[in-house]
Amino acid sequence: AAGTSVISYTVTTNNCSTISTQTITVNALPVVAAITGAFNVCAGSNTTLSNTTVGGVWSSASTNIATIDASGMVTGIAAGTSVISYTVTTNNCSTTSTQTITVNALPVVAAITGTFNVCAGSNTTLSNTTVGGVWSSASTNIASIDASGMVTGLTAGTSLISYNVTSNGCSSTATQTVTILSQQLAPVVTNKAFCLGDATGMLKAAGNGNNSVIWYGSNAIGGISSATAPSPITNKVGSVDYYVSQQNSVTGCESKRAKLTVIINPIPEKPIITRDISGSLFSSSITGNQWYVNGNVLIGDTLQKLKADQFANYSTKLNQNGCFGPMSDPYFNFDVVVRNTNINEFARVYPNPVQSWIKIDFTFADNIQIDVRILDLSGRVVTEKRKLETGALINVAGLMRGLYGYELVGKNGRILFSAMFMKD
Repeated sequence: AAGTSVISYTVTTNNCSTISTQTITVNALPVVAAITGAFNVCAGSNTTLSNTTVGGVWSSASTNIATIDASGMVTGIAAGTSVISYTVTTNNCSTTSTQTITVNALPVVAAITGTFNVCAGSNTTLSNTTVGGVWSSASTNIASIDASGMVTGLTAGTSLISYNVTSNGCSSTATQTVTILSQQLAPVVTNKAFCLGDATGMLKAAGNGNNSVIWYGSNAIGGISSATAPSPITNKVGSVDYYVSQQNSVTGCESKRAKLTVIINPIPEKPIITRDISGSLFSSSITGNQWYVNGNVLIGDTLQKLKADQFANYSTKLNQNGCFGPMSDPYFNFDVVVRNTNINEFARVYPNPVQSWIKIDFTFADNIQIDVRILDLSGRVVTEKRKLETGALINVAGLMRGLYGYELVGKNGRILFSAMFMKD
């Protein structure tokens, strides 16, 4: 115990003794607190130990396992254990506090494997043979990765993908840079319309540069790809959507699919011509009409109603959505109005009814001579006389009994007058 004691040394000779004495001081051992801190550290990492007793010195029994500096910072060198000591010396008396430190080995993580280029909008799955790790992406705006290692490309660029494995509180990470390639734009397509029964040929889509165009039939997703464009079938009225993408010939990146709609329109029905009380011809269809006279198109006459002005066969056929229907049955027009006459012009054909000769009197501006056409009820010209002057006679004795129309034709084929007469 701490204190002093007199130490004696006695020598005796012939029963005579001599004593030498010395006072000895016993110093107390310093009291050292317990070491505190984290007693597990990973190889290559640090942890700091503490002791509330000041003035001590730190040391490691196995410096090949762990070292410790004057501040108490332990550095893990290799897996194993080492006794860490904290020694306090006072009046040449020392007390040591010890603590065993365990250095845990870093887990060994295999290299990341898989495809390291992926197109924006597409996926690729990475792998690692070391189990129990966690995947992460450094740039989640460029690429994301899920727990299974599936990388999704979001936009062109690069991102560092990490696979982190933790064992006994120690982590190791394998990394791999993944490149996200630009996504292609969908090809340019134009919707198409056909008529029922049309021949179609293959559809077309415009790719960029040397990109390959890929068709998927009517599959918006999935389906079997083909480099050959489909040819629509037009045996049924309706619409069909076809899907097509384009693929970059260098990167292999494929665009989203564009939708091309094909419409199959019906063939219009055969129209029916009737006459209203005003004498105008009417088609049974409100829209899509194209009128004809004696088989010749009347340019611009496309309404449902037509004011007929010739002794002739009128017909119409329908054009609806670019599809032409059959021609109507002809309608022969008898009730014809006089065209292009004014107060100073007249025409008279007599007698009416007539048996043999018919006389024509007329006055038309700029028309000293006219042509005369006589037509039967089918619109066929049965008699035609040219360059007649007023007062001319025409022999109709050879005509069969019945109703006939006539037209007085002036310069440039302009019909000046038209009416009907009866042949007895």
